[in-house]
Amino acid sequence: MSMERKIIALALAIVLIAAGLAAGLVWLASQSNVPSEIRVGYITGDIHHLPYAIADNQSVGGGQSIFLKHGLNVTPKGYASGAVIMENGFAQNEVDIAYVGAAPAISKHLNLGKNLVNTSIISQVNKEGSLIIADDSIDKPSDLVGKKVAAPNKGAIQYLMLLKFLEENGMNISNDPKPYSGTAPYTGSVNYTDAPVGTMKTLMQKPVTDPDHISAFIAWEPVGSDAVAAGVGHILATSHDIWAEHPCCVIVVSNSFAARHPDAVEKFIAAHKEAIDWINSAKQNQNSSNYDLLVSIAKSFTAKNDTVTKSALAHVKYDYAITDSFKAMLKEFTEKMMDFGIIPSDKLTYNGNDYSNVQDFITRYIKEDYM
Repeated sequence: MSMERKIIALALAIVLIAAGLAAGLVWLASQSNVPSEIRVGYITGDIHHLPYAIADNQSVGGGQSIFLKHGLNVTPKGYASGAVIMENGFAQNEVDIAYVGAAPAISKHLNLGKNLVNTSIISQVNKEGSLIIADDSIDKPSDLVGKKVAAPNKGAIQYLMLLKFLEENGMNISNDPKPYSGTAPYTGSVNYTDAPVGTMKTLMQKPVTDPDHISAFIAWEPVGSDAVAAGVGHILATSHDIWAEHPCCVIVVSNSFAARHPDAVEKFIAAHKEAIDWINSAKQNQNSSNYDLLVSIAKSFTAKNDTVTKSALAHVKYDYAITDSFKAMLKEFTEKMMDFGIIPSDKLTYNGNDYSNVQDFITRYIKEDYM
């Protein structure tokens, strides 16, 4: 090789090395605010939060989880309810990002105040997916009068759904201090109690004379499908019947975490969207190997059998989009929770909150920056 060709080859090698270094530096810069760990909260056994399990599964990702493909190392932390995630997970700085019901995400942020729970909604997770299950003594809504009915807690979206269902059928809760305000003719009241979702089926099986017996409950899936499969109760109404296309769960982020690690939050949402697209594609082709994998992962995540899992999946609509309709329904949720006394109206300006009205709150609480 002539000297001239050697010089040209050397120059080309230097250019290639420089280009590689530049690309490496760009990649490092893009990773600069991605932390070594992201603490992720979710409700244990709640099939609404299945997108987390999908994004964290190596088989779905082709040997590497979707999270890892996006450069994220996630550490999961399960909770009993969305209210607990907000009160403990975020207020006690146990999580950075979490899958939470829209109702507790809104009510706990407002009721506890930004000084304690400084969070934002950054994506949708699912629509619908809850069931009202009743025992054999209940054939129609009015049969609930005088009976004991349970929901996970008063901060849950299921409680809000129950109140709306009762109001539309001429009923209210016996210990509700507010007078009945529904448009349907008043038929009576029900006795309400909180109940952990894991106990609902057992409480319904107790003798009617037992003070802990409940005649009906509303819960997220797969709790309802599990009770039906066990022969404990039947579906009185789905949340689709009560409030069609209603948002249910959302992704909530700590605002301080997002300020420090915006790239990590953006990558998390990218992984979340990929997981939901995979779920919806698998659900559309129930003869595919991906659907079989979906059911397998969901069974493991919920600890339920094939029948229950498939029934539960059929009741849930997974969606990440932040649309005008989504925002409008969260505004309606907030107004309903104020009407029902779940959120006192003065909480808009409580403990660091500085919202002029509900619309101002919704506009600022939902952030689309990471979509």
